[in-house]
Amino acid sequence: DEDKEDFTKLFKAIARLTHPDTYAITDTPEQKKKKLDAFMKARKAVENKNWYELCQIAIEYGIELPEPTKKHINLLEDEIIRVKNRISFILSTYAWNWYTEEQKREFYLRSYINAVKG
Repeated sequence: DEDKEDFTKLFKAIARLTHPDTYAITDTPEQKKKKLDAFMKARKAVENKNWYELCQIAIEYGIELPEPTKKHINLLEDEIIRVKNRISFILSTYAWNWYTEEQKREFYLRSYINAVKG
């Protein structure tokens, strides 16, 4: 529940600046789009319990972050693990290897074709 409260407080601070109901008459279409994108990212960050993303959006809008707690650090460590796993996955794909290893492109292309053929 404490996590939810922290997420909710920070999200509400972001929403006060980015929610479509808060747009100024003088906001340009670009400013409105930027705010809407930030609002949607913040909403997704709350849904995914992505403390890092939520903090990044808050910093971008000059919102003061709460004092870090052990739970915040644990959330950030979880995000680090998620990103490392994602990087490992990307590094293992044919596309990445094909792109980064010119000498082995033909090998990867043939392997990919064989894999697709079944």
